[in-house]
Amino acid sequence: MKRKKDMAETVDKQRLLATEKAIILDSLESGNPLDTEVRRLGEATRANTVSESKIGRFRPIEKRVCAVADMEIIKAYYSRNQEPPSFLEAGPRKHLYRDPAALKIGIVTAGGIAPGLNTVIHSIVHMHHEIYRTHRPAYGFLGGFRGLVDCRYIELNPLITREWLHKGGTGLAAGRERLDITKMVNSLVELGIDILYVIGGEGSLTAAHLMAEEIERRGREIVIAGVPKTMDNDILWVWHSFGFDTAVEEAGKFIDTIHEEAKSTERICLLSLFGRDAGFVAAHAALASGQVDVVLVPEVEFRLEPLLDHIQKRVQDKHYALIVMAEGARPVGYTEERALQDLVDKGYDLNDRSNPRVAEALRSWRLSTLQRAFEERFAGSRHGVFVQEPRYLVRAIPANSVDQIYCQRLADLAVHNAVAGFTDFMISQWLTEYVLVPLKLVAGGHKKIPPGGIFWTTVITSTGQPSFE
Repeated sequence: MKRKKDMAETVDKQRLLATEKAIILDSLESGNPLDTEVRRLGEATRANTVSESKIGRFRPIEKRVCAVADMEIIKAYYSRNQEPPSFLEAGPRKHLYRDPAALKIGIVTAGGIAPGLNTVIHSIVHMHHEIYRTHRPAYGFLGGFRGLVDCRYIELNPLITREWLHKGGTGLAAGRERLDITKMVNSLVELGIDILYVIGGEGSLTAAHLMAEEIERRGREIVIAGVPKTMDNDILWVWHSFGFDTAVEEAGKFIDTIHEEAKSTERICLLSLFGRDAGFVAAHAALASGQVDVVLVPEVEFRLEPLLDHIQKRVQDKHYALIVMAEGARPVGYTEERALQDLVDKGYDLNDRSNPRVAEALRSWRLSTLQRAFEERFAGSRHGVFVQEPRYLVRAIPANSVDQIYCQRLADLAVHNAVAGFTDFMISQWLTEYVLVPLKLVAGGHKKIPPGGIFWTTVITSTGQPSFE
């Protein structure tokens, strides 16, 4: 009984963290197994003509990777005569579903941009054309899902995409819009697309899952393969998202530069970084720099008065201060009624948070609210307050070497499994392995920094900030 009580307490604690471990624990306690099976269009019977020496050892479809590394949880599963959840290991397959030479593929970069997008695009095109000898050009849809709805695309081949390799942004353009799933599937059918690669974040991959469901309802055989993309590093079941390493590296450079600006001019700087739902970029960059006085993230509540009191003390001690905040951080009691009403007056649909203008207006409102609070506290003081937002300078840069390699591996593995007939999945590095994750699991929420975890403790130890609750 005590063991069961202890496990229940662990579940309650982990549920608050909104982590993958919490989901696994909830699954264990509820008795509802976590469905990690990836759907396949049918049995793959066509022998793969590409040799293992060229693409790596074929991975058998029964080869799986445990979804959790915590031995206590693994033992808890086996004590109940249950097998812990696992994912299908990614890799080249001995048998393919269709002739890869005759496939017509499409690629869409949805949502915002991130370092490494062009590497993913090129690697997908290269793998199809140079390795699997797909003789049809790839369709690169322009402007995100809007390009798919409007059938607006360019034809891609390795000669074109190789020129994009070391450029930032995306050669296909990106976009955030709420779009009709039916119309997108109509376009895939009309164009005869066999595989659609969706490179995007949680919202885009959720849309990809809805497309896969609609395709299945129609009885069509179109593969939907996802490659998770977000600098925020907040997609569930992704250990480390591409672009994150580059974003942290570049954000750290800005922090160091702005630190010298604030110190030299004896001012207070509010530096806003990406992170609408999770503060991974802000926290990692601040920790890497070691020159930050306070880090504010969406996962940890803070009150304005204790925050302002702490900064006032820091300014008294050293005559300047640097606060790094994720864009989604907001003080307790903060409301957005005025910002929302202003958007309504301008005719925006507030339910469409994917609309970049809605998201931008709310982000600006949160930052200006915090800025006004600091300006009021330091009014009459010789210590001015200034704001910096190196958002677009961080996300639009080329990927560093770590992300370049990572992007290529994700893309290659996405192709290997798409041509084998797997669908409605994303390719992910989970724990130490590359696996196939059903897209339906991505729609469960966002990965977040555990407020009581070791990592966040390390961050606050580095900054020396107290609790602002």
